[in-house]
Amino acid sequence: MKRSILFFFLALLLAATANAQEAAPTWKIILLERTSTQLITATPNSMETLATIPEYAWFNITFQPQISPDGQYLSFGGVVDIEGTPATGVFLANLTTSQCCWLMPDPIPNGADFVQVGPFNPDSTQISAILARTSAAGEGGPGTAAFITIYNLSDLTIAATLPPAVLQPQGSEGAILSATFGKWKDDGLRVAPACIDCNAPVEGRYQVWNPNTDVLTASQEYFFGANRQILENTGEAIAAVYNENFPSAASDETITPLPNTVEYYAVAGVDAAPEIIYFNPNDLRIRSTGWVLDGNAILVTHLENPMGTLVFRDGTQQTLEIGSDSVLLSGTPDGWLMIDVSRLLHYTFIDNQLVVNTLGPIDGRIVILEQPVLGTTARAGFTTIQ
Repeated sequence: MKRSILFFFLALLLAATANAQEAAPTWKIILLERTSTQLITATPNSMETLATIPEYAWFNITFQPQISPDGQYLSFGGVVDIEGTPATGVFLANLTTSQCCWLMPDPIPNGADFVQVGPFNPDSTQISAILARTSAAGEGGPGTAAFITIYNLSDLTIAATLPPAVLQPQGSEGAILSATFGKWKDDGLRVAPACIDCNAPVEGRYQVWNPNTDVLTASQEYFFGANRQILENTGEAIAAVYNENFPSAASDETITPLPNTVEYYAVAGVDAAPEIIYFNPNDLRIRSTGWVLDGNAILVTHLENPMGTLVFRDGTQQTLEIGSDSVLLSGTPDGWLMIDVSRLLHYTFIDNQLVVNTLGPIDGRIVILEQPVLGTTARAGFTTIQ
């Protein structure tokens, strides 16, 4: 009888342990540290180097690095000196074999002077990019040109091209020489018009281009300006913006006012007026805001102020000391990540107590290649202040 009772309690203990392990949030973020040229991955309790990219530091300019879904390739736009001549283009590194870097073919005969790398396809066999020549030479010389370009990784060849001018929205002016990339899903690559020195839209609906069939179709998925933070699993969005209806920190009309409010969009992309969810009359200089705690709250940081503010969905606010040098990097399912000059810090908020864990040393010049998806436990809706 005693043995049965012992086994019963042992089974309960094992079940409770298993449930606790299952409930523990898991996440991963992948970073590229520019100075050391290292790829770094961080998890809730650790940080380690995935790979060091040989020769990456030779590229004096790099744009939008992208890592393939299978983790084998890194692609980036860059400028490198080749036998005394600067070359602008798309470069590819093989992280598995530590080989860097191949210069992909340029679809523009006279050479691109602008490049932006887009996402890999879902099975990591192709990469997208936009290459453009933005400066026209004199009479008889090369003019402007641009191509959204798909590369095959198997043989480093061009698989398909699409002039971004075909994305030109009705009524817009100027030459469309660039594109905004969304995700590349099974049905194709999300693309939207952008440009250099023109008034292409800063938000709207993507079009979906299938490079295999060269078919461009309409989409209901929206794209937005860089300052809007989307919560992927719920479709909500936030943005730190200047609102003229609230006091601002600007003392001179010639100075562009800093953000003084945080706006909330219940459904990203709907043409409805956003609602204000944060305003602090005692600190009008918002530096950044972002989703944290799996989208159950936002964190607001301020310029030259060591205090940050957690704003929960019910309107509750919690002031936290995070340091004036700390920069919000990414939210996580259990908190958020920040960099304070030379350390990667993991913040959690448990029972109204802030817990900070140093994951390891890191250079401040980093690029996020992959970050946690948030919003699994979040319930849509936010208490507004107006």
